[in-house]
Amino acid sequence: NNSTDQLVIQCQEYKSIAQAAEVERDKLMELVSMLQHRNDESNQKVTEFQSKQAELKQRNVQLEKQLGKARMEVANLSKSSGVKAKRTGSAVSSTVILDEDYMRSDLPQTQDNIEELQTRLAIQMDENDALKAALQSTMNAKEDDLKLYHEMMDQTRQVFLQGLRHFKQQNTS
Repeated sequence: NNSTDQLVIQCQEYKSIAQAAEVERDKLMELVSMLQHRNDESNQKVTEFQSKQAELKQRNVQLEKQLGKARMEVANLSKSSGVKAKRTGSAVSSTVILDEDYMRSDLPQTQDNIEELQTRLAIQMDENDALKAALQSTMNAKEDDLKLYHEMMDQTRQVFLQGLRHFKQQNTS
């Protein structure tokens, strides 16, 4: 009769452990589902950002080509008319400044085109940098979610091991 009582107690303890494990499993499944949803969203955003970045790179290349052509046109126009050009400015936004005495009616329009292209190029580069920052932010959020998941797994493992140790201690005493 005493051994039957112990078996009933053991059976109840096993049921309790199984129920606790099932609850933890359900929590983890919910967490995995949530993290998978976030991961899918992040992957979609990454893909969108990468395609947008590739598009912006192509636009930048086109703008740089146009800028180069416009510079060549200005150089050719200034050479053909005897105008001396000076280069000033930074690597990104260098401009050609012509002596005012030698300006012809078609040169200001070409100069405006160069300035417009430089502005558009600078805007595209800023957009590119913003997309890179957004992509990095998304990747950081994904890493944070993964850390949270690992912490929850560790906590669940600890709770389960504590329950198992407690159960073993009760069985030995």
